Amino acid sequence: MSRDTKAGKRDREGTNKPIELEHLLEDKKWRGLEKINEFGQDIFLLAQTTNGIGATARLSREGFEKLVSDYKLDAFVTPGSSVAPLLFIRGFPGINVSAEYDSKGVPFGINFGGLKGSESKLIEIAYEFEESPFQFNLQE
Repeated sequence: MSRDTKAGKRDREGTNKPIELEHLLEDKKWRGLEKINEFGQDIFLLAQTTNGIGATARLSREGFEKLVSDYKLDAFVTPGSSVAPLLFIRGFPGINVSAEYDSKGVPFGINFGGLKGSESKLIEIAYEFEESPFQFNLQE
């Protein structure tokens, strides 16, 4: 839960005491305004069941790292840069390369990511991508 959200709730209540996530989840006072059915609160309920450390390491080791090594991948490719924070959390390298413009003229990129120690390979792949004659057709 962000500090701003908690601070805003304290201001509304006229108090400066800390708010625990479990109390916020149980607070039905603002339920109608929060659109709980539309956005859900499963992520908060799930957060209460973990310390937030072990699962990420396990998923990385058994998921991403296993996938890359099992299939002997040099890199993986994703559109845009939205995957970058996920890479950086675990210390994986990534590089984003400008690819094209969409139909509204907004530029977008392609992200290449890999395992720790694959930086030079990612730079090589990104350079080859930039130099290739391949073009996306998003103008339609």
